[in-house]
Amino acid sequence: MVNKKPNLGQKLEARPYHLHHSAFINQGQMIALELCFPGASAPLDPDDSYLSCLAPGPHRAVYAGSSGRAAHVVVSMLHSVTGFVFDLGAIKGAKECVALLSGENKLYACLNGSRNGFIVEHDYLALPPDCFQEWWFRRTPYKRLTSTEGKISGAVIAPCGIVGTDEAGPFLINKTLKLKRLKGEGLSSPLRLLVNADGAVYGLDRQALWRLSAPGILKKQAILPRGCWDKDLARFTTSPDGKRLFLADDEGRLSGFNLVKRKFSRLGRTPLTPVSCLAAVADGRLFGFCGNEIQHLFCWQQKKGVHDLGIAVSVIGRRRYGYQFADALTGPDGRIYFAERDRGGHLWVYFPAVVGR
Repeated sequence: MVNKKPNLGQKLEARPYHLHHSAFINQGQMIALELCFPGASAPLDPDDSYLSCLAPGPHRAVYAGSSGRAAHVVVSMLHSVTGFVFDLGAIKGAKECVALLSGENKLYACLNGSRNGFIVEHDYLALPPDCFQEWWFRRTPYKRLTSTEGKISGAVIAPCGIVGTDEAGPFLINKTLKLKRLKGEGLSSPLRLLVNADGAVYGLDRQALWRLSAPGILKKQAILPRGCWDKDLARFTTSPDGKRLFLADDEGRLSGFNLVKRKFSRLGRTPLTPVSCLAAVADGRLFGFCGNEIQHLFCWQQKKGVHDLGIAVSVIGRRRYGYQFADALTGPDGRIYFAERDRGGHLWVYFPAVVGR
């Protein structure tokens, strides 16, 4: 058998095609869900459909908050023969949904109006096993709970209550709706927040990683590794097992933080900057979107580093390209949900390929 010399010209031509047109055949499948019942209802107004945050709900549902001329909350169900998004309605006085918080019995939305922030609660939507037979849904009103001092920049829900940050700094709202300011020596703003699998609340500012202690004080866990952390573009997420945090600095440097050893490790660097969202799956891989105008999906995998998977493309239903994303959420079945922050945005669902494929 004669071994022919490789045609380097053909290889160089094939590489960009592979990255942009074959990536989701090799790496997994993407579906862009319109914010409606396809063929049965109209989607959100394009000026209201900039999806900004995600939260899990009962019965494998995923809730999303939108921003624009008016803020909405929508709920999606995607399993069996069912795939839809239902609008729970616009929220009076709200232009931006900053965070959705999954409580034990209620869903909470942290919102910003033209001047200040406020929090509302809403019932979880009762979802049927599927929508193959007859079904109907009813909208229920939002209930306004409390306001904050200035606009809210982020919030999470924990056993102690709602932990958030507004223009006056970090706060805790307990179950009686009393707002208490949190303290931390050397703490700077803004503060990004997440809740780990064990219920612990972690914060990320420009200098350090913090943890909320029982008395309502933020304690410094570790100084951030060398990098760029002063442009307020950093993102972080937790691993599904709750043993590790993943961080991305302003310039796309990825780090892992072992919560037991309290030690950082350098993982790699994203192909574009900044990183807009991160989500980790159970097998240890980390996914996210990076870039400024036209974002790329990337994947980090142990021993293989960072790989550019290209631009998000959906061919299910109708062809759709996704360019800007604001949040990511790992679902109970291993799929990843992405909130598209575009005019006429969609809720994207990514099915990662099995490792080793």
